[in-house]
Amino acid sequence: MSYKEFDHLLSPVLIVDPTGKILYFNNICTIFFKKSPRKMDKIEKVQELIPTDSIDFKSRIESTLAQKIPDTTKEIIFNLDEYEQMALTLRLAPLDENVLINILDFSIEKRLHDKYKHQVQELKNTHEQILKADKLTALGEMISGISHEVSTPLTIVNDRLQQLSIALMKKDLSKAEIKLEEVNQEYQRVLRIISGMQTFARNQDDEYFITDLSQTIEEALSFFDKLKVPGNINIINEVKSNLWVMANPIKLQQAIINLIKNSIDAIRSNGKSEGQIKISIEHDEDSQVHSIKIQDTGPGISKDKREQVFEMFYTSKDIGEGTGLGLSITKKIIDAHNGFISINDCDLGCEFEIKLPIVEIGSFTLTNKYLRGESDAEQEKVLFLVDDSKKANAIYKKLKCKDLIHIYSNDSEVVENLAEFLMLDKVIKLFPCDLNVEEAKNFDFSQFSFDVQLEKLEVLF
Repeated sequence: MSYKEFDHLLSPVLIVDPTGKILYFNNICTIFFKKSPRKMDKIEKVQELIPTDSIDFKSRIESTLAQKIPDTTKEIIFNLDEYEQMALTLRLAPLDENVLINILDFSIEKRLHDKYKHQVQELKNTHEQILKADKLTALGEMISGISHEVSTPLTIVNDRLQQLSIALMKKDLSKAEIKLEEVNQEYQRVLRIISGMQTFARNQDDEYFITDLSQTIEEALSFFDKLKVPGNINIINEVKSNLWVMANPIKLQQAIINLIKNSIDAIRSNGKSEGQIKISIEHDEDSQVHSIKIQDTGPGISKDKREQVFEMFYTSKDIGEGTGLGLSITKKIIDAHNGFISINDCDLGCEFEIKLPIVEIGSFTLTNKYLRGESDAEQEKVLFLVDDSKKANAIYKKLKCKDLIHIYSNDSEVVENLAEFLMLDKVIKLFPCDLNVEEAKNFDFSQFSFDVQLEKLEVLF
């Protein structure tokens, strides 16, 4: 049989027999492998031409012929010579009793990617240096601001202590009790300032979990049940359940609390007898984020001050009423979650919007060592469809130390798009099922071979 029709193809093509013996190579092979036609003729087996331990050519060829369907190998790295390393994949296709091997070269892309990864690491190092310098600048701002922030309540404490002393001398216990309470209030205010600065200055990685936004917001709202929120300020929660993100739930809850407290203070400062705070979440399909919106009926924030409100110690409140740290801490928390916080235009009051990546994107990023520069190649990618965040977290903790990209979702409709976008190796469905959290923690995942590619959804329970 003549294979001359492959001579003019611009990608290397080999024809091998069932034993791997090279029967034909097209013209571009001599350029690709940097060998003359005479040297190419002397190479008998394909494994001699492409020396690598990452693929068993004999079994791969036999499998292609037996199944009579095309097969594509994973990435193969080998040294073409002492100066050049090649990165390629092989597309095997049955051709009568032989096998056609189409060589797909992405060496240039690999080198560019490695160069890009190196540049990203350099930028990361530079960014860390800038952050340290910026932190010193922030420390200077804190030192200049703290004298005012702490001296104000201390001045009040000093005055109230004098009045308390006078009241005790006069045995006016009622007045003494009032002054003592005022001293305690200012003491608590100093503690809040110090706590806020510690939170702002802390530069440590927080542990992230699969977090249900509705549960986080409900827990944040329960905080206000313990406070004396005026009855004429109505907090409306329109958040739907089962909206997941990768987050530190305590930190995220703190950010939500800060924004709601800011809205309450804004409504009070507006001099209105009543007000409303509405919390809602929208899903942005295009940017793959959940948008948390907190809107109030306060006086709003002018456009020229919207950037300033996130700066440390900036406050529009009267002296002694605010620390100027709440919104700057909130922004720091959202930034740490790869999110974004902004102030939107609205007809009435103010609307803060927090955008956080959906759990599928968040878990993919957090478990991908290749993206973080900790691995030379991307690991296997497995998507878990789970109906409960506690079960998902039990699996996440179980697989956290594994060399595996594990992605989580509670939406079966996204599987098809994610499978194509993230090039998933496997999808494991864990709902609807009776698997409880304890069983998920102790489940033996070693029985599954994650290096087997599956195109269909696998239902395990």
